[in-house]
Amino acid sequence: MNRAPFARRGLAVLTAVLAVATSTACTTVQRGPSGAGVLRADVAPASTAAPHAPAARKFQKWNPAWWLANADDPVPPDWYRPGAANRRFLWHLRNPLHNFTFYVIGIADRECPRTGLHPDDVMAPRGGWNFSMSWCCGWIPLPFASYNGKHCQTYLGWRPRGNFGAKFNIGPRPEIPPAPPEPPKPPG
Repeated sequence: MNRAPFARRGLAVLTAVLAVATSTACTTVQRGPSGAGVLRADVAPASTAAPHAPAARKFQKWNPAWWLANADDPVPPDWYRPGAANRRFLWHLRNPLHNFTFYVIGIADRECPRTGLHPDDVMAPRGGWNFSMSWCCGWIPLPFASYNGKHCQTYLGWRPRGNFGAKFNIGPRPEIPPAPPEPPKPPG
């Protein structure tokens, strides 16, 4: 039995659900001074291109040896294992597919609009679900979903900087500060 058609349908359904979730989550109805509903955008589209992104040339993207390098940070920073004998080698082992996730399957070197619940954040600021979508070339949807729960943090997809990533951590999440109180409303 060929399972490929089922996998393609599943991917199409997931992309459609994320597209609807991100497009409907971007607008809310607020009450204006007169009490009438005013439609406004919650989130302005953000760009995924990093200002420091190196120019990845097409021939580099086809070279598997380049996939294993780190074009953004080829030399380890001072804070990484100071004084270690094999510091540079360990730096390259820390994220061996950096260029692959950022520039081959990622879109960190392109200007692409990004929309969603919290398009500039990997995790929702107050916990829970975060859905975003990057639009490569204006029409290719690249989905992103994350969940920050009490005992689990996970994400899958194209992150705000344009790199593809996946994570699944089990354990308590860091303490989230309480939301600031709303200012008191004037009487009348």
